[in-house]
Amino acid sequence: MRKPRGGPNGRPPLLIEAGQKFVRLTAIKRIGSSPSGNIQWLFRCKCGNETVATVSDVKRGFKKSCGCMLRERAIEMGRASATHKMFGSPEYTAWADMWQRCTNPDKASYKYYGARGIKVCIRWRKFENFFADMGFRPAKGFSLDRRNNDGGYKPSNCQWATRSQQNKNKRRRHAA
Repeated sequence: MRKPRGGPNGRPPLLIEAGQKFVRLTAIKRIGSSPSGNIQWLFRCKCGNETVATVSDVKRGFKKSCGCMLRERAIEMGRASATHKMFGSPEYTAWADMWQRCTNPDKASYKYYGARGIKVCIRWRKFENFFADMGFRPAKGFSLDRRNNDGGYKPSNCQWATRSQQNKNKRRRHAA
């Protein structure tokens, strides 16, 4: 049997097959690649929901379920709210921080966001809508990023990105 050839980075490609199980997820079918080139698959969670994830996140254990494990953990710890049960999750924290940066003049970061006219779209005033559009953070180390730094927070302008991706997308500050 032939060994798979290495990928562009010299490491062997991350291969999986339909039906393969990873914690609570079962691989259904490959659906393409993420913008960063990582192979993405559609998975069915043990709870019945479907989710899209990169093979690397699933194989490394960063993505273990559709999010039901996180919600269950939040409920067990008494951190779940009555509506979305995600208070304290990385996704909720990103949403709350985004909202504060754009709307609360008492926050130090407001001068770089709200004071510059960066707004949150009407749909994202509710966390449930933000979460429906953005989904789960792909892995630890990712945070909310605006593709166009002069644009507002809305589905077409936002992505989950690593620190290095965000550093490449910084607004240049000029000395006063």
